[in-house]
Amino acid sequence: MNARGYAAHMSSSAPQGIWYTVAFALMLAMTFTWAICATGFLFGATIGRWQAVCGFLLAALIVCRELPGARARWLGLSLLIGLLSAALLISALTVDSGYDGWTYHQPGVIALSHGWNPVVEPVFGDWWAPFGRSIGYPVNGPAIDILWTSVYPKALWILGAQAVVWGLPLDSGKYPELILIYVAGLTAWRALRLRGVPDAWAYPLSLLAALNPLCIVQATTFYIDGALGSCLAILIFSLLSYDLSRSRRDLVLALCAALIACNLKYTGPVYAALIVLPVALWWLYKRRWLARELQICGIAALLLAAGSANPYFTNLKQFGSPIYPINAWDLEENQMSAGFLEEPSLKKLMISLSFSNLADRPTGDPASDERNFSSPLQSRGLAEFKKFGSTADLRIGGFGPFFGLTLALSLVAACFLIRGAVGVTGFALVAAGTLLSIVVNPHMWWARFVPQMWLLPVLVAAAGVVRRCRIARSLALVMALLMGVTSLIAVIGRATSSYLITQSYHYDFGGIGTRPLLVDTSNTESLFLPALTYRLHEQGSVFEVATGPCASPIDFIVIHACKR
Repeated sequence: MNARGYAAHMSSSAPQGIWYTVAFALMLAMTFTWAICATGFLFGATIGRWQAVCGFLLAALIVCRELPGARARWLGLSLLIGLLSAALLISALTVDSGYDGWTYHQPGVIALSHGWNPVVEPVFGDWWAPFGRSIGYPVNGPAIDILWTSVYPKALWILGAQAVVWGLPLDSGKYPELILIYVAGLTAWRALRLRGVPDAWAYPLSLLAALNPLCIVQATTFYIDGALGSCLAILIFSLLSYDLSRSRRDLVLALCAALIACNLKYTGPVYAALIVLPVALWWLYKRRWLARELQICGIAALLLAAGSANPYFTNLKQFGSPIYPINAWDLEENQMSAGFLEEPSLKKLMISLSFSNLADRPTGDPASDERNFSSPLQSRGLAEFKKFGSTADLRIGGFGPFFGLTLALSLVAACFLIRGAVGVTGFALVAAGTLLSIVVNPHMWWARFVPQMWLLPVLVAAAGVVRRCRIARSLALVMALLMGVTSLIAVIGRATSSYLITQSYHYDFGGIGTRPLLVDTSNTESLFLPALTYRLHEQGSVFEVATGPCASPIDFIVIHACKR
């Protein structure tokens, strides 16, 4: 069966066709929902329930249109509802303990779901002042003006706000990350099967592509790096599929992933462009561009320009740069020791890939100060695995204890494959684009800044299977085992950590009922107060500024408070 015939077969057969069709419907619906919200800001609109309804109806329409037969359609719709419900339930029942989540991601979701239009009113502090008072923010509380909430790309916040605007708890706004993991896995599976990877390899490799440790450890937080990693995986594997199938569905899926990625982080547009560049040049060389493709890409470009008015054009108008403040701030400052940060980027990357994550950053404990680490063999053991599975923002070892070895094996396997590119040109092109998108970032040693690095061994392993190179296949098996163990550790660690964090949060804050919470604002970072105010409001309480010592202190991240 040729590529076109196999693509048509997969899109209409059960059960694989149903699972993939639902994944495509979810991705297109999320992109559509983001687009109507983001462009609506230009016309003074705010987020309401109707955008979510439109997105869900679009997803249901796609499922009914693409799947043949009443039984397949009912199964598809049931899967669609089940996946959305599961993602919302898991998100709602787990509490985010991420520093960045509390400081600016959660306030962004709160604001967008309660009427903030960042184009009309670009400064978050101006919007928060009256809203904060309406939900119990104390008059004598610190003034709030969260710069990052004002200037940061807001695609994931917009999607998260779709849940909160229906009255669901704030934590339910984390659901898009779980949906993106699902879409990434199904997109990878389709691409690998189209490329001739047998099921015995396609299933585990696509699972590994989806279960990127960055995506897993951030799945129950408001961090957005894992979501970016999933979007880039969808983009990469959609390009692999489209190169063979020439299907509009694959092209649209790639464009959806690029649109969302460009509005997740400032690095999104750069990464998406560099990943696409080698493939686009190859198609240009082979004269494979068609008029209909250019039309679809042109529509996507218009959507990108309109939907990106905030933050990029707003920032340019307000601060003179579309990527403010990263053009003016050193993101690495105080993140590691001065000696480490003075090292060249490549050396920092090698340390990050090979050293124990107990060397992550100074914590006040001399035994865990990275300045005391001089060898990759130091401090290996269970403590390292525990920290890996429970930490959403590791500076050292962010892809797991075995990833340095996995990359080394990938390099060896690639050397055997490079001698003949027959059958693996597509893998080589997307791998080259992925590599370009990594090395362009001077902070590539910090795992969450380059989540797409996880995909390089997957692409090399898949190419080795397709080429049927005996040595490359053997190396691919070892790589898959190492990555599988890493993903398993991440899943178990994140599940355990989320449970403990959620239990701790409810123990500390759930028992206060409607009584005010006394907060020591002199020792609590003021950027945490908007999210805390809203969460207390959700349970019918407020916080008051503490004026004396606490009899029963509560310490949650950087919040210092006590029960009255």
